[in-house]
Amino acid sequence: MFIQGLISYIAANPGVQAQLGTQVVTKRGDKLSGVFPLLAPDGPTYPYVTVTQISGTNAESMVAMNRFTTARIRLSCYGSSYGQAKSLAEYVRQAFGSVGQYEGPLTDGTILQNARLIPPGEVDDFEGAGHGRIYATHLEFEFCYTNQS
Repeated sequence: MFIQGLISYIAANPGVQAQLGTQVVTKRGDKLSGVFPLLAPDGPTYPYVTVTQISGTNAESMVAMNRFTTARIRLSCYGSSYGQAKSLAEYVRQAFGSVGQYEGPLTDGTILQNARLIPPGEVDDFEGAGHGRIYATHLEFEFCYTNQS
């Protein structure tokens, strides 16, 4: 499944791991990878990343639907400070190449044929949380891949 492969790929990236504190699982208070589909669990350790699919479509051919898929994905990087969220976002972006281009397999076997940062690209945000704030940097990518399912 593409989203699971994408989550695993991001969580396995050495630069992202350094930001998340997951080189050794016991370094994170929640003992999780720090990359979650849609929402983080209650009380997560900062920083963390959420992966949300905004849209997706299969390419059509004259015969039938084929396995080539294009999906728009928002990768949201959260931190307890603005700098922490921005730094994590930079490493997530670098996981797909410094200019947002990547081609290769994901951990689930999906063949990723292109990953590019799309407008609006990078957006900063914050939310009130109890006695403080949660800072976020959202990255929007378009992924083109061959669906293996």
